[in-house]
Amino acid sequence: MKAKIILFCLLLGGTFTLTAQTNVLDEVPVKAREFLKMKFPEATDAAWARIENDRFRARFRKQTSELEQHAAIFTAEGDWLETLSPIDISLLPEDVVPSATATHRGYDVARAYIVDNGGAVHLFELKMRKKGTENLTVRLNANGQVVTRVPVRK
Repeated sequence: MKAKIILFCLLLGGTFTLTAQTNVLDEVPVKAREFLKMKFPEATDAAWARIENDRFRARFRKQTSELEQHAAIFTAEGDWLETLSPIDISLLPEDVVPSATATHRGYDVARAYIVDNGGAVHLFELKMRKKGTENLTVRLNANGQVVTRVPVRK
């Protein structure tokens, strides 16, 4: 009986989670949805989420066959802020990975993204991990200089 109650609670919790996720789309500004369709007409499987009180993120694939997802960030008003596109770690500028791993000893680069924010300077976002500690998100310029560093909870 105890197992049935626990199973029921898990199923009920999952239902609320699914409901909460589908309602986010209603909150996404029309301007943001239209921009995503215009800038990435080939985007598939767009999944929207509120990432802060004043920001929304759309995760999507540019082609159905892609494994990695891209992410576009928008303000609450629907203004585009940036797009993160996956990049193979081996294709990063030569100073990026050595600088990140030297600055954050013991961390490995798990994933890498190119950050397009409409500016002239290209940024690279690295998802870094170290066993037994918090994961990190680190942004660097092409010269390997750290621009931002944010701990990510597991």
